[in-house]
Amino acid sequence: MTDGPDWAETFGAIKNPSGLSAKSSRPGMDQVAQWQEFQQQRTGADVAVALGGVDTGDDYDGWAAVTEFAQGVVGGIADGVTNFGNLVEGMFHALTGNTGAASYVDPVDQLQYLVDTISGHAQAINQLQAANNGSETGGVVGGDNFQTPYAGSLGPGWSIHSTDGNTTYLGTANGKLEYTNQGNTTPLVTAQRIDPADAKTLTEFQKITITATAPTVGTGGENRIYGRMSDDRTHYVVAYHKDNTIYIAYAAGGAETVVDSGPMPIGGSLTAAARLALECGTDEGRDEYRVTINGSNAQSWTDTTGLATTSANYAARGLAEAPKGWMLGFRGQWNAPFPWQQWYGAPSALMGVTVADNVPVEIQGHGFRVYRESSSSTPNFVVSTTTLAQYYDTIDYISPGSAWSSSGYTIPKSGMWSFSWRAAMAGTGTWPGLCLALKINGASRACGGLSRSNNVIQDTVFYYCEKGDVVNVYVAILSGTAKMVGSSSGIDTYFSGALMSG
Repeated sequence: MTDGPDWAETFGAIKNPSGLSAKSSRPGMDQVAQWQEFQQQRTGADVAVALGGVDTGDDYDGWAAVTEFAQGVVGGIADGVTNFGNLVEGMFHALTGNTGAASYVDPVDQLQYLVDTISGHAQAINQLQAANNGSETGGVVGGDNFQTPYAGSLGPGWSIHSTDGNTTYLGTANGKLEYTNQGNTTPLVTAQRIDPADAKTLTEFQKITITATAPTVGTGGENRIYGRMSDDRTHYVVAYHKDNTIYIAYAAGGAETVVDSGPMPIGGSLTAAARLALECGTDEGRDEYRVTINGSNAQSWTDTTGLATTSANYAARGLAEAPKGWMLGFRGQWNAPFPWQQWYGAPSALMGVTVADNVPVEIQGHGFRVYRESSSSTPNFVVSTTTLAQYYDTIDYISPGSAWSSSGYTIPKSGMWSFSWRAAMAGTGTWPGLCLALKINGASRACGGLSRSNNVIQDTVFYYCEKGDVVNVYVAILSGTAKMVGSSSGIDTYFSGALMSG
């Protein structure tokens, strides 16, 4: 600090210059210039210190330090631009195998192609898994790859519905189902599957899987999967994601009710090639609902009180059959407080969807066993019209290639079959006469009715069945009244069958 100017004299002159009183003193022009020089030097020092410099005193050249810093920033930007260019060219070469100059558009296009390819592979895996599930259970295998372009539609296999009446939100292009904003509303848009080939599964055990090909945009967007859905879309179980949460909900002719929720295992959105699946019925039982992402469990719900509509309660709720339909759902989110940003929450685009019967496969050979777990009584039996398959609420086991529904058991292989049933009757009274019989494709074929006690009837019959036959038990003879109950053990009321010869 020995080489800098001596500011004391200047300060003194400014404070009280020679020849003037303290009251009326005013510095001369040379002193003002010195003061301005000091102010500039100190300001430069302050700026330099704010940028990381070290103030060494009155002789510190802050502005030189600021200039050096600015040059470094400019150089860094130039290096960054150069490095970005090298990155673009490197990406272009890695993705295409070509060398030379390339704009950012080239690798972006190649990356989009790569994402679409990966998503397509994920969808192909879904199709293989669905086909495997369907072949093992003898059930339905279907879905859509969205390969045919439709503007404002998904084609003839779908029926589009929207809470605001506009059905043009969905369309297909470039092998994708895409959701497009149509205004400042947030409608729920659904696509109900109506193709007769796969609009309904054969059994209540369903697995519906969607394959995302782009992540959700912003916040608030929803992708939905509906299973066990009635024709009028008022009875269903639905799984959906919103931001970083997975939800399971149901509707039974009224408002939708969320029954379980939890965090997504892969973050806040569906990434490209992510597979979101809803399983209605699992190896844990008919009333177990499970959501998976890429095969990993994300959320589950056990309907212990029969809230959702199934084969056990559909008739009491005014339906002609147990709901086995399915559909997709989409919802966006409108950012009303920020109109310049507008649409900020959009669901994922989809590469495809698959559906398949998903009856648990647990045994070798050919056969099945179902039972009634519920201890509540069935309605009173009616001769000829009461079939019992609708009242068995739990699958104990079922062989590959088989299928079970409220209509009965579908035979997977021709041959001589053995069928056994046991029914525990509600109450402690007796009935004068009761006979259960075997129906094949709706026609009576074998009758039996051996009573084990005052409230239990049990028997075994044999019959030759052809592949594809549907087998059920029905009330053939009844004197008085009777109704059936079950138990958690599965030994009181059941129906089973096994192939004896091939």
